[in-house]
Amino acid sequence: MTSTIQERFGILNLGGLLDIGILKSVGIAQMVKVLMEKAMGLRVVCLKLSDGQSLCVDASQIPDVFRNIAHIYYYKDYEPLDVTRPRSSWIVVDVGAYIGVYTLYAARLVGENGLVIALEPIHENVKYLIHNIRLNSLKNVFIVPQALHIRCGYDYIYVPRYRANASLIRHYVHAMYYSYERLPVRCTTLNEVLRRVGVDQVDLLKLDVEGFELEILRHTPRLEDIVRRIVIEVHTEVVDLNKIVELLENRGFRVIVRVDEALPIQAFVVGF
Repeated sequence: MTSTIQERFGILNLGGLLDIGILKSVGIAQMVKVLMEKAMGLRVVCLKLSDGQSLCVDASQIPDVFRNIAHIYYYKDYEPLDVTRPRSSWIVVDVGAYIGVYTLYAARLVGENGLVIALEPIHENVKYLIHNIRLNSLKNVFIVPQALHIRCGYDYIYVPRYRANASLIRHYVHAMYYSYERLPVRCTTLNEVLRRVGVDQVDLLKLDVEGFELEILRHTPRLEDIVRRIVIEVHTEVVDLNKIVELLENRGFRVIVRVDEALPIQAFVVGF
């Protein structure tokens, strides 16, 4: 019963909020301020990120979004190797951009001569993604309001309260959440995105699609030619990690896997 109540109302225990990564990347004073603003009924709250950029958030996503910030800015989940740290002038594809935390982080690192292509299919997330790009006056971000898929067209996505964990895989969301919505979303392919943007190759593909990774990798023609480096978040209770490693190796990538002993159901796979 307790977990159901926590999920429905977005409540986390104090111990969860005192995670060192949250404290370092968000700060306790800012965290308390934002929690109070949510409690007072504000529908939108804003934070200052550790690199000086600003992030506006739907208050319903608080406090979960604190973890999102911590995993990108403090734990650097998408940089298990230095080879996946965005660099000046890179082209980075952020698949599963949510409200733009990683997009902002990468856009600052690639600089004005680089480009971040951010894919996010959920309308509510896209609104905040666009706002956060404009808020920080970023000119090096191209937003694609679609889901990365194996084909162009439409599909359904399953969306829990914390929308960063939405997935095209129903049983993934069903296993984790008390309730969720099924929403139609537009879909596109990686090859089509690059054709639209007018680039032949990307320096880094960050793939975080909550269980749909293997399908995308299997059905992306010339993956090894158009992607120089890839980092993938894998939920091992949903996706076969060995199959992802084998597929990337068969495509010619050198593969490194990082698994956190504290969270063995999650792995980060790097191909380069």
